Amino acid sequence: MLAWFGDLAKAVFSLGYPGMVIALFVEGSGMPFPGDAALALYGFAAAKSQFAWPLVFAFCTLGYMVGAVAAYASSRMIASSVRGHIADYRVARFAGFSPRSFNRTTQLMHKYGPWMLILGRFLPGVRSVCSYVAGLTRMRFGPFLLYTLVGSTIWCGTWIALGYILEDNVKLVLGAARGSMVYVTIGVALAAIVYAFYRGRRSA
Repeated sequence: MLAWFGDLAKAVFSLGYPGMVIALFVEGSGMPFPGDAALALYGFAAAKSQFAWPLVFAFCTLGYMVGAVAAYASSRMIASSVRGHIADYRVARFAGFSPRSFNRTTQLMHKYGPWMLILGRFLPGVRSVCSYVAGLTRMRFGPFLLYTLVGSTIWCGTWIALGYILEDNVKLVLGAARGSMVYVTIGVALAAIVYAFYRGRRSA
């Protein structure tokens, strides 16, 4: 089940709770990491009593928040020293993002404001960029922290819950995470709810 994660994901998963903080810090800072699938696997492990799910949720959210704040702070620092499109270019190059993904996220942030820090957590190509864009556009830290906390809480909770609820059918969740499509995510979430309801009816 972990084969397509690679050696890094296996090592992080084996580190337990500290590994969760590390993994989600990597995801939150915008570096390449399959965060959706990692969360689902942590939820699966919690369902098998390998971890306590409240601690899984707490440590994953903590790691993601620290990574997101680091991304915001670094981008804000670059924006303070350089103006205009040069700042955009330097931030994109610093974080290793494609111009297309960076420009798309910037446009969405200008259109929807801090709400993108919630909705963007479920959008491929946006989640990893939005914290940098928030810093680049000089969003105040208070709103950034609040909306990022809400968004990361919902995002982490959704994927952990999917892995926890589906248990042995977690491969379905991993397939959705690997595709990283928001509509598939919603479909899997609905399937998980239906499955949990059906299993509850059968055991009643």
